[in-house]
Amino acid sequence: MNKSPALVNLMRVVVWSLVMGALSGPANAFSLLDSGIYLGVQPGFELNDPDGASAAVQTKLQEAFDAGVSVVPVGAEWPELEPSRNNYNKQALRQRLEYAKQRGLKPVPLLYLIDSEGVLLPSYLNPDDEELISLSQVDITDSAIMERYKALLDWVVPMVAEYDGFAIMVGNEPDNHLEDHPGEAAEVLEFLRQAKRHIRGINPDMAVAIALSDGFDKLQPYSIDIVDESDFASFNFYCSLENFEIDSEQIAARLDRRINAAKGKPVMIQELGCASGIDTDSAAAAAMLERQKQWFETTFTLMESRPSIRVAMVFQLMDWGDWLLNYYRELLRPVFMEETNNNEEMTNMILDTVTASLGSIGLLKADGSPKPAWNSFLSELSPPRPIPTPKNLRTP
Repeated sequence: MNKSPALVNLMRVVVWSLVMGALSGPANAFSLLDSGIYLGVQPGFELNDPDGASAAVQTKLQEAFDAGVSVVPVGAEWPELEPSRNNYNKQALRQRLEYAKQRGLKPVPLLYLIDSEGVLLPSYLNPDDEELISLSQVDITDSAIMERYKALLDWVVPMVAEYDGFAIMVGNEPDNHLEDHPGEAAEVLEFLRQAKRHIRGINPDMAVAIALSDGFDKLQPYSIDIVDESDFASFNFYCSLENFEIDSEQIAARLDRRINAAKGKPVMIQELGCASGIDTDSAAAAAMLERQKQWFETTFTLMESRPSIRVAMVFQLMDWGDWLLNYYRELLRPVFMEETNNNEEMTNMILDTVTASLGSIGLLKADGSPKPAWNSFLSELSPPRPIPTPKNLRTP
């Protein structure tokens, strides 16, 4: 059958439009969300509870749920979900998604291939059994990796959609690594494109992004490119450790810098946090606790007047216990020993500072007791918000 030139041209336009739509992402990246801001909290790294705080933590979590938490990050590391080739631990993810569903929470799976300065690979792709492989040591766009990651997505994406998920995070803070290796940015961007294209082929409404670090303020070209390539802009956002006083203008400027970089896309604050310092009975420690509280209150107020910020998840619920602090001290010690030319005294000073910051970032102390910032968080959630209803949820 002969087709007229006009008909052929029309078909070409339609096909091209469909192709471009599949590549460019949903017209509204958060089409599955109702209006307003969704607030959540990251429970923490140690809910196995070596310090015996479980009962207190669960009580506080329930307080947050009752007050109106509406979203929760869901850990979903590839090595755990595929312990051996084609052997999937689907139940691990389903249990976490079910936990969110039973509490009326929308899940945000953290299915990182890239996490800060390393790559997370299952054991059959990681023969040396390294916890984190440097991004410089592996080509994450290699077909041997991408095809297996896509196979993982083939069942993860439908499961996430089944539990009212609206977004999947495929990477976290690659800009930490790219600062010293900017030439590897193209590889990160190509991975994001392929992951996004595959996820969209399974569920056109599922938004995809890579989160950028608190250091985004440097506005490096590779960071801007990652925002441009993501369906929505995602950032980790922390209080400045340089200034003791809370500067609302500085916080506002930093938020606006991220909103402007998003160029109209919705914004997710994947990690929102502020350290309170070492827990002592001193007046200085009490002042730091008050500072943490003021920073959250100021930041929440500023976010309320910025409607493009759609999701913010506090990092994290509770401080780290001694075992986790000691683990990270030993993990980071070789790094800082190298940077200080094996100066052990300087290394210990750096580690003290780092662990005091990382270890005090919770809204609760390690024993589960609340800090002043906890009540500020609950107040931001009150009055209880209605449980959001998913819109236009389409599963394959």
